[in-house]
Amino acid sequence: KQVVTLSLLDFFPPAKKALIGFVMKRVKKVIPSIKTPHITMVAALAKGKKAAQGIDIASYSSHVQPTDTAIYQYTSGTTGRSKGAELSHQGILANSFQARLMTQSVMGGNGETTLIALPLYHITAFALIFLAGISDGGHGILAPSPRPPSNLKAAFEKYTITWFTGINTLFAAMTVEPWFDKKLFENLRFCGSGGAAQQTGVAVRWNELTGISINQGYGMTECCGVITLNPVADNRLGTVGIPVPGMDLRIVDDNGVDVPLGTPGEVIFKGPTIMKGYLGRPDATAESIKDGWLYSGDIGVIDEDGFVEIVDRKKDMILVSGFNVSPNEIEDAISMLPGVVQVGVIGVADEKSGEVPVAFVVTKDPALSADVVIEHCRKSLTKYKIPKKVVFVDDVPVTLSGKVLRRQLRDEYLA
Repeated sequence: KQVVTLSLLDFFPPAKKALIGFVMKRVKKVIPSIKTPHITMVAALAKGKKAAQGIDIASYSSHVQPTDTAIYQYTSGTTGRSKGAELSHQGILANSFQARLMTQSVMGGNGETTLIALPLYHITAFALIFLAGISDGGHGILAPSPRPPSNLKAAFEKYTITWFTGINTLFAAMTVEPWFDKKLFENLRFCGSGGAAQQTGVAVRWNELTGISINQGYGMTECCGVITLNPVADNRLGTVGIPVPGMDLRIVDDNGVDVPLGTPGEVIFKGPTIMKGYLGRPDATAESIKDGWLYSGDIGVIDEDGFVEIVDRKKDMILVSGFNVSPNEIEDAISMLPGVVQVGVIGVADEKSGEVPVAFVVTKDPALSADVVIEHCRKSLTKYKIPKKVVFVDDVPVTLSGKVLRRQLRDEYLA
């Protein structure tokens, strides 16, 4: 096994590479020293090219089977240390095909022009955007970084973007950009959302400003990408849609027994895209995969039409006087308030109730007050779900896939 490092610096001319490298490593110190034995991507490619001379390239993959390991894709690590999911060729290609089956009704005949704003090391961008786009003969426009959102303006102005997949925080940030104009999005045929809960308020605002709805999906690194997706013809805000073709999904209690429709329980699933296991973590693999079913750690509900709603992560639930409260539900309610750009909710210790919700809000409206937020919550939430406190902040920490970093939120503002 060989560690291969990849840096954009490797592809710059020598003078620029030396200058930028010095600034990034010595001045800004954003590139750490790597103590692990490794080889650069450029050196690895050169080594491979030399070794391939006189060899039949086709024979290189002739022995590869569909179930063989293709990549080790690392999880986001929001609830613990990041783990390497061992994904097969079959799983990655099957997941790409599953997504295509769910969206083919809005695909153009000459391939899509997709704006890739998510990092390619994230499973959604890699399998569902990059690989799926290549297989359909699409044109990918790579945005090195969507932060700030103004970085995306040039792409929408220069190219006819027809396909765009983002995350809740990106959609929210774009809608308040001064350059945001409906004309830039008039060629869009599909907008997808994943990685984190798509707040209804943000989705409604996006639709009002662009005329395009956001189809939310649900997936995990451990299944090569997507598990459920809202059908194009029946997009239901607040849900993550229905299982993609070939994917079996159940909602179970703590004993692994199916719960009645409409009853919250853990989401488990099975299909051709399930990972082979976690790299070097047989204990974690055995805990996650039981009898072929992968236990997600997410709490969900299925309605009578088969649409799935993700309530929250098991570990993120807030226990208020014995009642389980979902931070996502509170965040979704607050997101409906005009002026709210971003919101994160955590539980804090309380002598009377055990825990109480506290909301951290980013707003563009200086007139928005904590009393207004709480009064709004009273209209849409049960009493024990109403935040005990509202704190206005400049930023809510999230992962690159848009998930609220609740541990960091607690450390930064409640330390």
